[in-house]
Amino acid sequence: MENYYQVLELSPLATQEEIKTQYKQLVRIYHPDRFAGAQDKHLAEQKLKDINEAYRALSQRVVEAPIVKVGGGDWTLEVEPTALDFGAVPTNQCVKRTFKVSFSRGYPHSVDFSCSEDSWFKVVRVSHIYSSEASALELEVEAAATALLPQRYHGWVDISLDTALVRVPIAMHVVRSLWRYQRPALVTMTTLLTIVLLSLGTLAFTRVVRLTQTQVLASPATAQWMLNGEHELGFSLYEKHRFALYAAPLLQGQPRALGQTARPALIAPDGKWMAYIGADQSTLYLSDLQAVQIKTFFTGQEPKSRLQWSPDAKRLAYLAGKGLNARIGIYDLAADEERRLPGAVTAGVSHFAWSPDGQIILFDLWQNEERRVYRIDADGSGLEQLTHFDSWAGAWFPNGHEVVVGAPDGMYRLDLDGHDLQQITTMSGEEPQLSADGAWLACLAAKTQNGTRTLFLLQVESGRQQAVATDALTYAWSPEDNVLGYVTGRLETDPPLLYLWAIMPGKNSRLVAEVNAPVFHWLH
Repeated sequence: MENYYQVLELSPLATQEEIKTQYKQLVRIYHPDRFAGAQDKHLAEQKLKDINEAYRALSQRVVEAPIVKVGGGDWTLEVEPTALDFGAVPTNQCVKRTFKVSFSRGYPHSVDFSCSEDSWFKVVRVSHIYSSEASALELEVEAAATALLPQRYHGWVDISLDTALVRVPIAMHVVRSLWRYQRPALVTMTTLLTIVLLSLGTLAFTRVVRLTQTQVLASPATAQWMLNGEHELGFSLYEKHRFALYAAPLLQGQPRALGQTARPALIAPDGKWMAYIGADQSTLYLSDLQAVQIKTFFTGQEPKSRLQWSPDAKRLAYLAGKGLNARIGIYDLAADEERRLPGAVTAGVSHFAWSPDGQIILFDLWQNEERRVYRIDADGSGLEQLTHFDSWAGAWFPNGHEVVVGAPDGMYRLDLDGHDLQQITTMSGEEPQLSADGAWLACLAAKTQNGTRTLFLLQVESGRQQAVATDALTYAWSPEDNVLGYVTGRLETDPPLLYLWAIMPGKNSRLVAEVNAPVFHWLH
């Protein structure tokens, strides 16, 4: 087993996600097609066999706890929880959490701990716990958000036990002190009269009425944001065992309620329909905003994900299935029919994107350990392969004649015939999206060891980059101005507490609302 880790150039403490990521990277490096000489190709093929064997063995191995050797004997070490996440912490708070390191038998001769450099937390207490079944250490960690900027922080605590070393990841998301959403309170006439009499004026009355409205985040000064039109972001909140849709103005004003649904919903660009996936993850629902007319269409047992309305609001697209079985489902509202793309081809779609006119879909398919990018008309005709190298589907330029695709060594621009290939950046990004004028590209960097992903803005012409968020979940450009909306946070709780932001390139992010689902949409 140790040899397998050496083949993949990994530590025995590597997680399954790290093993998978490293495997894909090594497959690309040692792919025989990358070598010209016959001897080099042969050596690469042998290396690839070893890599595949190691990956098969390690990917099937379930490790519940690290095995630590002390004095020639083996004993099991358990960390609970395996990672310490403080969650969302307002800037005016100091929080504490504990984790426990248990030993199935025996006790190490020496114990020590150390924290990551420039730590935003500290270990304030270490306690020894003894019982008839196991011995343990309990460590209490304290983190103060008072001197930290609003963003996500990561670190670790290393526990040294004789010659063994165990690392516990630590995370915290610092947020500004926020208003929380509340249902409107009923204000009686007696209460209002009392307040008016005590205040001897109408200002107090006005303030009370304002406080009884649904509370949202106040927008800061808007002078630096030059926008051409009104912008609203639609999002979902969990209220009384159901999700409620709201729309919040980007710059100023109060949010408005749009309706209620059983699940987080995505509103069509024309504002007439909303779509959502049922609790069984396989049934799709269409409804008008008042839920007067509801359409249910069940299209098989496969799980559905990644709902996307076409820009003309005439079709709804989604992924049906997972992995190598994933295909694109298309529901045509006018014809009331559903189809699967790309027809009989089943090689796993990982990403797709509508063309600006809603007539063509850009998508990718797996070929062994690599992907290729294709285009296809929304009616299922016109299938054409655009790339012949390891690449994945990306975004459309506003002109509808060029696209951006991702690759291991950067991102490329090409036309709809797969010609005029131009590398626009050496940064390898996932799920790229272009702004309304095509000048800016948003994309996700590869996942870090703790599973988070950084959202970047990239200027297409100059290649200038701007890191936006380290824990982005979803994002989408405004159909008009160059404004990017995005959601950050973690999905551990049910419902999760997430944050909806907006940003213009070169400006600071603006916090729009607290939300309970990563699904959001721009409203015209």
